[in-house]
Amino acid sequence: MKKYIFLISAAAFWWLLFFRFGDSPRFCKIFLFSESPLQIHSEKLIDREFSNQRKGRIEFDEFGIPEITANSENDAAYFLGWMHGQERRFQMEMIRRTVQGQLSEIVGQKAISSDVFWRRFQFSKKVRTWYTQQPKELKMYFEAYAEGINDQWKQQKKSETPLEFFLLDFEPQVFQPHDLFFLLRYMDFALNYDEASLAKLETQQKLPKNVFELFYPNQYSIEHPILSKPISIENETGNNMQPNFAECFYQIPQKNWVKPSGQTETGSNNWAVGKSKLLDANAALSNDPHLKLQLPNTWYEANIVTPKGKKSGFTLPGSPFIISGNNDSIAWGITNATWSLTHFFPVKKISHNKFEFHQEEISIKKSIEHIDIRGGQPLKIEINSCPYGIIDTIQGKNYLIQWVGNAPIVESNEAQTFWGLEHSHQIREAIKSLEYYGHPPQNFVIADHRGNIYQATCGFIGESQPKHPVTWKKGQHILNENNPDRGFVFSANQPQTSHPSVFLLSNSFAPEARSKGIKKVLNDSRLSNQAILALQTNVEDEEWEDFKYKFISFIPKDYFELKKEMMQWNGEMREESISASFFSIVRYFLQNEIIKKCLGNVAFLPHSDRINELLLNHETVHGIRGDIAISKIWNQGMILGIDSLVRTQGKNWRNWTYGKIHRTEITHITKIPALGGGFWSLNGSSRSVNVLRLGKGIHGASMRNTVFFTDSGFIRYSINFGGQSGRCFSPHYMDQLQPWKSGWYHFQNHVPLKPSYVYEFHP
Repeated sequence: MKKYIFLISAAAFWWLLFFRFGDSPRFCKIFLFSESPLQIHSEKLIDREFSNQRKGRIEFDEFGIPEITANSENDAAYFLGWMHGQERRFQMEMIRRTVQGQLSEIVGQKAISSDVFWRRFQFSKKVRTWYTQQPKELKMYFEAYAEGINDQWKQQKKSETPLEFFLLDFEPQVFQPHDLFFLLRYMDFALNYDEASLAKLETQQKLPKNVFELFYPNQYSIEHPILSKPISIENETGNNMQPNFAECFYQIPQKNWVKPSGQTETGSNNWAVGKSKLLDANAALSNDPHLKLQLPNTWYEANIVTPKGKKSGFTLPGSPFIISGNNDSIAWGITNATWSLTHFFPVKKISHNKFEFHQEEISIKKSIEHIDIRGGQPLKIEINSCPYGIIDTIQGKNYLIQWVGNAPIVESNEAQTFWGLEHSHQIREAIKSLEYYGHPPQNFVIADHRGNIYQATCGFIGESQPKHPVTWKKGQHILNENNPDRGFVFSANQPQTSHPSVFLLSNSFAPEARSKGIKKVLNDSRLSNQAILALQTNVEDEEWEDFKYKFISFIPKDYFELKKEMMQWNGEMREESISASFFSIVRYFLQNEIIKKCLGNVAFLPHSDRINELLLNHETVHGIRGDIAISKIWNQGMILGIDSLVRTQGKNWRNWTYGKIHRTEITHITKIPALGGGFWSLNGSSRSVNVLRLGKGIHGASMRNTVFFTDSGFIRYSINFGGQSGRCFSPHYMDQLQPWKSGWYHFQNHVPLKPSYVYEFHP
C-alpha cells in the first residue's frame, strides 16, 4: 500500500513540476527568457453558453485569464463585470460595505469601529454628486459594467455561490453603476490615511530639542529622487506649505491610539525605458505594486478586444478600468506617492453647534447616522462637519480632520484618467488624461510604441494649514518629466525631487535602497529585455553595500567562519542564505537599539535612512540620557542579534537560513485558516526591489507586469499573486502562487492564444 501511495505522490509531484509550473509554455524563468513565445495548442472548448442581450465571447487560458471579445466598449465592460462578479464578488462586497460603513450588518460587533470611522465621511450621500458629474459615455460604461455583475449573480448555479456568502449567510447588495466611487475612497484610505502628523508632534514635544533635531532633521541628502532635476515645491506652488505647529496645535498628551510610523515600510516600483537604452524593443514599462498579500489577491488580470483595439493588464474588481497595463500604443503603471494628506487640528468647542479655530467661530453641521448591527441593537452616532472637514472627539479632545479622501468631489475625476489612458494612441493624449487625476496621489509612468516615456506624480498637494475653501493643487503640473536625457523614468515611493522642499509633502517617503537598486540597473547604457524582467524580481538588499565593512568588523571572533562567508556575500536575500538571515536580524537590533537608547519609547520613528546614517557615519550621538558611543550600539546590537538566532535557530550558525525567519502565513480575506495558502518562506526584504515585508500583514509584489513594444506589436509578461479567482475551490485560486514566488512570468503577445475553455454570450 505504501508503495502505491509513494508512486501516486511522485507522479503528482512531477506533474505539478513540469505541466503546471516548470515547462508550461506560458511560464518563463527570467534566465530562460525567449523572444519567441510559444502558444498553447489545445482544442477550443465551449464550457458555458449564456442567453443574453449582449453578444460576445470570453476565452480563458490555462490560468483562468480571460480574453474578452466584444462588439463595443460597453459590451466589453459588461463582460468584464460578469467576470469580476463570478470570481471576486465577495471581495467587491466587502470593499463597498466597508466604505459605506455597513460591515456590522453582516459580521456584528467586531466591525463597529470600522463602521463608525467610515460613517463620519458619509460617502453614501456624496456618491450621487460624484456620479452626476460623469460624462454620458462613462455613465453608460458604468451601467454596462454593473449590469454584467448583477446578471452573473442571477444566472449562476446555486452550487457556484461563493463559500463566504454561505458561511456568513447573506447575499450581496445589487451592484450600482456609481459603486466605483467606494473603491476609489477605499484606495484613498489604504494608500493615504495616516496619523503621522500627530505622532510626529507628540514625539517632538517629548524629546529634548537637540535630540529631536538630530534624529528628525527637516531635510537630509537625497541621492536617488524620482525626478532627474530638483524642483522646489514651495516656489512652484507660490506659497509656504510648512506647518506652523506652535500656532495650530495645543499640547498633546501621550495617547495609545496613535499609530507608530516607520514600522510598516513597504513599497511599489515602476519604470519606463526609452528606445535609446534598449537592445530588443522600442520601449519597456514595468510595474509591481506592493500591497497586502492575501487571498484573493487585490488584482484581476484581463485582455479585452473591441473594434477600437486591444487592451491588457490588471484591473481592480469593482472598477471597469485597467489600472496597470497597456493598449496597442500606450502602456502605463502606478506607485503610491506617499504624501502626507491627513491633518489633525485641535479645536475649542464653544457651544453645541459652534467651535473656535484661529480666533474664528465656525458653525457645525450636525447629522445622525444609524448603524445596524447583526445580533445587536442599532447604534446611533452624531456626525459633525464644517467647510474645513469633519470634527471628531478622540480621547476627550476635539479635532478638525482634513483628509484628501474627503476632498471636494468636483475637483477631480479619476475615472476619466483611466478611461483616457485606455483610449490614448499617442503619449500626448495619455498625458492629457492625467489632468483629471486627484487622489490618492500616484506616481504614473507612461511609455508608447514609438519609444517615448513620461513620468508625473499626479494628485492633490494639500495645504498643511486649513483654509476655507480647502485649497488643493495638483502635483502633475509641477512634478513631471518627459523623455529625460538619461533615457528612463522610475519611482519607488521615494522623494520626488532632491530639493529640500519635498519634505513639505511627506514624513514617510520610502528608504532609498530600492530606488538605488533600480537606478543602478537602468543606468546601464544598453538594456536587454531579460535585464528589465530580472530587475523586477531582484532580491538584493542594497543596504548591505553600505553596511558591509563596518558590519563585518563587529562580528565576534567566535564566528570567524561566518565572518568569511559574510565577506563573500553579495546581499541577496534568498531563503537558503545564512548571510541574509544574519544581516537582517542584526540590522533590526542595531536600529532598534539606537532608538531605544537615544529616544526611548516614541510614537513616530525616525526615518530608517537617517538611522543608518547615524550608525555608519557618526562616532557619538545625542540621546535623552546624554551622549552615547556608536560603537556600544554596534556591540550590543550584534550581541542581541546573535543571541536571538541562537535561541530560535540553535547554536550551529550553519542552520541560520533566511527561510526559517523570513516566513509568513498567506491568509484569506476572512482570516479563516482553512481558506488560506498556508505558511511560506520567501525571498527578498523591505530593502530589495522585490519588496517583501513580514509582520502583522505581509506586503509584497501583488502582481508584476512588464510590457515591451516592438516593431511588430507588444509582448506582455505578468504574474498575479495567488491566482485569478477568489473562489477557494477554483483551480485558479492559488495556481500562480509558486510561480510568483519563483519569479516566473506567463506571457502574451499581440497574437491571440488558443483558449482552454470558452464562454459564449448571445441574444
